[in-house]
Amino acid sequence: MNKETSEKKLFYLDGIRGLAAFAVVISHYIQVFYPAALNGRPQQAHFEWDIWYGHSPINLFYNGQFAVCLFFVLSGYVLSVKMFEKELDSETFQKLLHSSAIRRYIRLAVPAAVSVLLVYLAIITNAFHLQEIWGTTWTDMKKNYYALDTNVYTVIKAAIFDPFFRFKAHPYNPVLWTMSY
Repeated sequence: MNKETSEKKLFYLDGIRGLAAFAVVISHYIQVFYPAALNGRPQQAHFEWDIWYGHSPINLFYNGQFAVCLFFVLSGYVLSVKMFEKELDSETFQKLLHSSAIRRYIRLAVPAAVSVLLVYLAIITNAFHLQEIWGTTWTDMKKNYYALDTNVYTVIKAAIFDPFFRFKAHPYNPVLWTMSY
């Protein structure tokens, strides 16, 4: 495979990864406002089509769990293929791996930290209204953000350490469980 073909293929796969990430965002919206369209449960349906969408193959286009799996598989390939295109000795491979990990941490830590900071700001300004819409949307997302620890050390740790080095979700942004992987 020549370099030009490889780059085009990776560009194409990056596009699919982007669509998968967008599907996850859509999935979170649907999880809050139209939960039956995601899980097909009649007791959470607002309309008949919610249940139909929840059980149809169309669900794959906005199903967050499927999109995360697709994203992980494609990422494993896209992120590692460049390491194996060239023959590298062990020392050069380790340096490349360390350099890549550091760059990746910085690139991912900034948006992760911003997301945690936004949750923190929403808590201290009383901007969350999820509890108020439970009765209207019938969502399973029962998160009491106001019960979270607002200690600044906890927030900083949740922003730059926990998502990457503790293999568990932090309540400030549970979606960041993916970062450790």
